[in-house]
Amino acid sequence: MRLILSPTTDIDVAHGISASDRTLLEDLEVSSFVAGLLGSGELAIVSAALQLAQLLMAKLPDVFRTHFVKEGVVHAIDKLAASAPEEVRFPA
Repeated sequence: MRLILSPTTDIDVAHGISASDRTLLEDLEVSSFVAGLLGSGELAIVSAALQLAQLLMAKLPDVFRTHFVKEGVVHAIDKLAASAPEEVRFPA
């Protein structure tokens, strides 16, 4: 993605996402890819997938909210959260 540093009134461009990048992200199966990464057993991959999911939701929540539910990203995150030790989920 391109980072736009000039002042602008376009909210997507102001957040570093051009209209062409937004269209590309909507057309790609990014949500399915993220869900697959979250299902990986390797900690580094799961960690990167969580960061990617957080970034996508921060930048384009209107696009990825629905796709993350449909493609299983939300389910994979819920599953990861449920498998965490109780002291990590509910610190004292």
